[in-house]
Amino acid sequence: MRLQALPTGNVEQQLLAYCFATDAVGDVVYVMGAKVGQHYQVTKVNIDNVATMPAVGVIIQKPNATECIVQQSGIVRDIYTGMTPNKPLFVGTNSRLTETRTPNKPTTGRRALQIIGQALSSGDLLIAVKSPIILTT
Repeated sequence: MRLQALPTGNVEQQLLAYCFATDAVGDVVYVMGAKVGQHYQVTKVNIDNVATMPAVGVIIQKPNATECIVQQSGIVRDIYTGMTPNKPLFVGTNSRLTETRTPNKPTTGRRALQIIGQALSSGDLLIAVKSPIILTT
């Protein structure tokens, strides 16, 4: 039997995208349109509008007002702070990550519940996007 070492380090996947000027670093986003050149088109998700789901990642950088880098997997540092290690991170009502499972069953319509990752420390996040669950009345 031959033993093989496991790979180490941060395996991350990022995409270059166009976004709105109102989209900010730390926002959870979805792909809203066709690819334009080398850029995807993304904007913030809204858990109360399932047409804006599923989320594909988190904006980690904005080189300018309408261009952003979205991280889809791997470790992100210092975008969010004050997280509790080992807690799952959900998409919140403000299109940002939260430790609180905010999306309870809606009183009307539909709402999405999606885990984006897990806190590794107070400032480190492991992005591992899961499929959303759609909650109905």
